[in-house]
Amino acid sequence: MILTDIRTLHYSKNYIEYEVNKQNIFTKWFNYAQLRDFTGYFIKEWINGVFKNWVIFTSPSGYAGTNNPIESFNAQFKKQFTKFSPRSLIDCVKLICDDVIPVYSESTREFKFTREPNVKVKNLAKKLDDKLFFISSNDPNLVYYYGLSSISTIDIFNKTCSCRWFMAYSTCAHLYKAFQLFYVQTASSKFVIRARRGPKKNGESKIETNEGLTKD
Repeated sequence: MILTDIRTLHYSKNYIEYEVNKQNIFTKWFNYAQLRDFTGYFIKEWINGVFKNWVIFTSPSGYAGTNNPIESFNAQFKKQFTKFSPRSLIDCVKLICDDVIPVYSESTREFKFTREPNVKVKNLAKKLDDKLFFISSNDPNLVYYYGLSSISTIDIFNKTCSCRWFMAYSTCAHLYKAFQLFYVQTASSKFVIRARRGPKKNGESKIETNEGLTKD
């Protein structure tokens, strides 16, 4: 229950929704005697403390709200370079200069400033009903998805969506699906999703590409 409630707070889309969720959740928590100390701690540290900007509407879409990327890099550093053995500060500096910097400076991996849809996003998009997507009659770049509890507005031109998932991760299944259904070539975007043309080879299925699709 606690994890579900914290997740609900985290995915609040705006300040008003956040305040309503907060009031309902803390009222429920205080009804449990064993949660009162924890509720006081949570309010002090995570609502009124210095770490209060962890809700998705307080930061840009896709902005990292934790230090997980740093911890992931540290894990790779220990696994590949130090082999999990303790090192002195001088040894670490020498290791970084002699081994780490040459490896990463010669890497051909491109640094991307935008986020691309992953496998999870694409799988979720397959489950979305095509009939729930409607293109705007006034603007061909606007698409509306009518979900069970809310309506998501998708901007194909700017590659954005109003859903919670996009606010948190800067990519979503609604946006990916909208490109598949209503993609329109614009000056600001490259070709995004298209089926391969021409006859199929034996054993080959239709292939989709996602070049340029950025921020499920």
